[in-house]
Amino acid sequence: MKLAPARLLLAASFVATTGWSLDAEFKLDAELNGRVSELIELHRYAEAKEAAKKAVESFSAAYGTRHEGTAKSLRNLALCHTRLGEFADAEPLYLKAVTIREQVYGPKNPHTLGTLEELADLYQDAKAYEKAEVVLKRVLKVQDLWGEKHVGRARTMERLGVVYIGMARFEEAEVLLKKALAVFEEANGAKFIGNANCIEEQARLKQEMESYQQAELLYRRALAMVETGQGPKHPRTAAFLNNFGTLYSAMGEYEKAQTYFQRAFDILNKSYGPEDPDAQISLRNLASAKAAAGQVPRPKGQRSIVI
Repeated sequence: MKLAPARLLLAASFVATTGWSLDAEFKLDAELNGRVSELIELHRYAEAKEAAKKAVESFSAAYGTRHEGTAKSLRNLALCHTRLGEFADAEPLYLKAVTIREQVYGPKNPHTLGTLEELADLYQDAKAYEKAEVVLKRVLKVQDLWGEKHVGRARTMERLGVVYIGMARFEEAEVLLKKALAVFEEANGAKFIGNANCIEEQARLKQEMESYQQAELLYRRALAMVETGQGPKHPRTAAFLNNFGTLYSAMGEYEKAQTYFQRAFDILNKSYGPEDPDAQISLRNLASAKAAAGQVPRPKGQRSIVI
């Protein structure tokens, strides 16, 4: 779309007086937010947090607080705090990022909705399930206009289903997860690796309902998909191994649980080091399973931590 003459003059004046250029903005984003994304991908969250702080300061100084680069930087910093378990620090950052994206894009834009979904993920991790439910219902109200078979809407339904598992609202969770999986399978096929998360979440639901045989079948199905798609030693596979181990802990089958926790830890330790938050979860689960296996009489099933 061509700019009107008045807007062309205004843009030219802005560039001349401020030195702003789109190239400079892209370069700053690549240098700062790009580096943060790389560190997050490597699970180097403490380093990523410091880099994200620098990005927030740089974008705020260069372009102000009402700018996408600032919103992205705030979102990245919030994600680092979340991964480090610093939930109270993450919440206000996500809220600021949402406010900026509402101003830049509008309240119904996918950028805004995506940030709201990540805020809901934070609330879920912090076990603030009621807050997560409110946020996700707000997102779904907009996404309902996209149609029942929209994959983005199904992802939000999946998130809400997981929240309902945490709230022990199992029937509601099952309805949402089944609907979401049906959309994913219709859109991408039954064997698409992206479906594995939703299948595993159904397994966790059955586990919470103590329907262990059904849970085991679903866990095996999800794990097989990830191992086939990404390999048996991929970090994503490690998360599925750890979560499968939580089922056997819940069943009181601690030797089996140890096998899965050990495999998960070995992969995560090799990929990210022993201090990685997910590696630490698998290690603590492993220690708990070993302790439970050695007790006489053995305790009833224990609750281990999912990744």
